[in-house]
Amino acid sequence: MSRMLDVVSAALRDVEFRWPGLDEAAAAELYAVARSHGVHLLLAERVLAAPESDRTVAGPLQQRLFAALRNQLALEAIAQAELSSVIDAVQQAGAATLLFKGTALAYTLYAHPYIRPRADTDLIVEPARAALVGAVLERMGYTRASLITGDLVMYQACYNRTDSRGIPHTIDLHWRVSNPQIFAQTFDLDELAGGATAVPALGPAARAVGAVHALAIACIHRVAHHADEDRLIWIYDIHLLAEHFTAGDQDEFVSLAAAKQLVAVCADGLELAHRTFGGAATASLLARLTPSKAPFERSAVYLVRRRKVDVLVSDLRALAGWKERSKLVREHLLPPARYMRETYGVRVPALLPFYYVWRIARGARQWFRSIPKQDPR
Repeated sequence: MSRMLDVVSAALRDVEFRWPGLDEAAAAELYAVARSHGVHLLLAERVLAAPESDRTVAGPLQQRLFAALRNQLALEAIAQAELSSVIDAVQQAGAATLLFKGTALAYTLYAHPYIRPRADTDLIVEPARAALVGAVLERMGYTRASLITGDLVMYQACYNRTDSRGIPHTIDLHWRVSNPQIFAQTFDLDELAGGATAVPALGPAARAVGAVHALAIACIHRVAHHADEDRLIWIYDIHLLAEHFTAGDQDEFVSLAAAKQLVAVCADGLELAHRTFGGAATASLLARLTPSKAPFERSAVYLVRRRKVDVLVSDLRALAGWKERSKLVREHLLPPARYMRETYGVRVPALLPFYYVWRIARGARQWFRSIPKQDPR
């Protein structure tokens, strides 16, 4: 399957590419790899733009790609209308939000939003406004998913709705850009709003984080939430952002990475993007980031093989004092009773203490196992 991954990566590079001959079995395998990496719609666009001779060589792959593209075109129109309604309702309620990550990039970076697949839409809001925005979503028919909650252990809430056509919509509402403490305080809404850009396709109130912050967040997201996973769509996000940078963007990004102590994390993402997709601008930006010459950055712990307990230690070190540190440990060990009831189906309140003990005992070994490097291959 790694051979097919090489073919997919080569097809997405900004160089001339000729499709190999593919029988049905090979086409099915290549499509499965591309879809698992979230780049099948990008491939469909590349095939559409290719000369007719190359398109016929793509053969049976073309049928799968074009079927997926037609389906996504229809879904995107529905998702766009839904998201516009959400953003407008939130704005009418008096809260300011920003789009970031996948949907933000789909509408500000990619040629067409439908070629950048995503399972949800990420919005960031001021911490004090999170409850207000959540209430707006619930009035619109969204239901909050059962996730662990707390002041320090979780900085997001997930809301789901299935519309009358049976199409699901998911909003990930954040009040920090990331859950790990080392990254959680990196950017607040005011800083992100300072470089934000309008998203006219989603209505007059829609704004997304600017390109410089978007690249930093893309590099953080890859290591903070997905165990340094080499999924092509996230790598392509980094590649595309870097390739669209102006000289001024490069200067701002290099200064930002140093100021936020993200040089190693950003260099790692850019190095992977350049190795996978090439790009002169990516190479230029990467050359300006020199982790070996930077002071030690605590965020670099996310670039090495680690255990959940190592992540916890990193979180504890990032917090200001022992009061907050003990609170974080308590929130990990003793989540709210509502979460326990919903997650474990507890019907008898008197049994809750036994479920807490069982949860702690069951999870103890998980904290000392290495977090595997994920790879859809």
